[in-house]
Amino acid sequence: MPTSPMKPEDTDADEEAEAARHSKVIELIRQGRFEAARDWVESEAYDRGDNPRAERMRLLALIARAEGDPAQSLAHMNEGRVSAPDYPRLVSDFIDLLVELRRFRQALDLIAELDASRSDDVLVRASCGHFYKRLGLSAHAYLAYRGAYKETLRKVSCRIRAGWFETFVARAVKREDESIGTWRRWLAPSMLFDDLPLSGFDSSQVRANVEWLNWRRLTVSGLSGRLDRLFRWAWRLIYIPISAALAFHVSGRILMNPGVVEQIFVAAASLAVAAATADMIWRCHWWMARENVALAVGIVTTLTIGGILVAARTYYSAFTAPWLTLFGLSLAFGSASLAVACASLAAPQWHQALRLGELRRDEPHAWIVDTLLDVIYGVGREGWRSNAWDRKYYVQLIEAAARGLHGDFRHSVPALDGESEKWVAQRSAGVAASLRAIKCELIAPTINSATVINKSLVRYIIALASGNLRQLPWVSPPPPPTPLGLRGRIWRTGKLSIIAILPLTSVIILNYTVGLPEIAQPWLLGVSVVWLVTSILFILDPQLREKLDAMNLFITILRKERGEAKTEEQATIGSVK
Repeated sequence: MPTSPMKPEDTDADEEAEAARHSKVIELIRQGRFEAARDWVESEAYDRGDNPRAERMRLLALIARAEGDPAQSLAHMNEGRVSAPDYPRLVSDFIDLLVELRRFRQALDLIAELDASRSDDVLVRASCGHFYKRLGLSAHAYLAYRGAYKETLRKVSCRIRAGWFETFVARAVKREDESIGTWRRWLAPSMLFDDLPLSGFDSSQVRANVEWLNWRRLTVSGLSGRLDRLFRWAWRLIYIPISAALAFHVSGRILMNPGVVEQIFVAAASLAVAAATADMIWRCHWWMARENVALAVGIVTTLTIGGILVAARTYYSAFTAPWLTLFGLSLAFGSASLAVACASLAAPQWHQALRLGELRRDEPHAWIVDTLLDVIYGVGREGWRSNAWDRKYYVQLIEAAARGLHGDFRHSVPALDGESEKWVAQRSAGVAASLRAIKCELIAPTINSATVINKSLVRYIIALASGNLRQLPWVSPPPPPTPLGLRGRIWRTGKLSIIAILPLTSVIILNYTVGLPEIAQPWLLGVSVVWLVTSILFILDPQLREKLDAMNLFITILRKERGEAKTEEQATIGSVK
């Protein structure tokens, strides 16, 4: 027979009873009486309300969550969603649970599946706002919180409904949606978890760690990209007016009392040349940044050239034509500007390297697993064997993973005694050597190389994902390089010492014999001192060059170039990663 509609007092009674049941369970959980809470939920008669089974599953999930059993809690939540997919209380707690377990991709899918009417519920909105805030999606969090607390923010909402603010929020939401889309594309290799033979353990948490690592990489890379754009435009805004004013001043002196037309023409030409030179210098410093030691060599070289040109201009100005003075000044100012542009690149790069280094230390296994999944995903596509850029990128990934395994073994858990340290050093070196052996299949691939690489890397992924580190493949590591003898060390130190003091000695001798111009002395002395300090660092630490190369490789890998390998210029200019 048809049921009569519920009266308002019946609805209020159901809500009060539901709140009482929830309070009772929370009280038992706080007391640590999990079995009593579970027995009370199972024995309670849920004969009223719209979703009795979903409410029971929600309470059981809360109990399992408090007991520290996330797998059982997720099972209860999924079972409750089968009976009531859009039950607001269940959906809200489910989102909170997924955020706690860092399963953000699953939380995004859950929010996307919600019915429009249910997604406007206050509890669901609040949980969505907390989720977006955790990911750093401020615009989405603002919209969710504004919908959740309409009464509280009513006055504020009336003030911020202006068109400019809504346009700003809409653009921010669009950018965040693009970031989410990029993140989902980055997660394509992690889908290979479904095809791996990961029997005997639950790999869902490892996969969640990989997904969370990729999101943090995306946010760090995006912030570094914004810093880079800020430095670029700040440098251009400073460089163009100064260089244009310098060119106008020198050109005006060369023309000897120019008229108004000549002044306008010289000013326009100076501004155009300054803008073109700014773009050329910035592109040139991007090219230098792709080299292994580009930053240090670029700064030292350009400062040296600039100092020499300034000295030459000062010394020979009385004997040369005015146009040569302008040429020397332009070259000197351009070289100094190139040095400043190269130095401006250091801040975003160092910021990215430090932040991504923290991510690697926080999630070492997830980082290595994600790197190896990138290689498996890449070699599974057609045409990689004939693409040199792809193979170069995959070799870099293998090398980065090998160095990560080596460092993870040696530094994550120190052995604190000599014998164990020797074993750890040999074990880590052997694991890294076994992984490096796979690079031969990438450098000189065959038809079966993809299958060989896949089978080999799966062993590493399974061992890392399951925590069974003793099962990592191991080969006898190569012998350490033979240390230099006494004569070799003396020869090496003497050679580097001569190279270190040669510029400073030359400047001092020239100053006392010929007499350098006063304006050139600070430049030449500064460059010589920088050269001396750099050379001393190489003398004290013979492995400094290798460390610089390793840091450069680390920055290159963590830029996270996905899909088809791009050219270096496209990767640095056109990519967010």
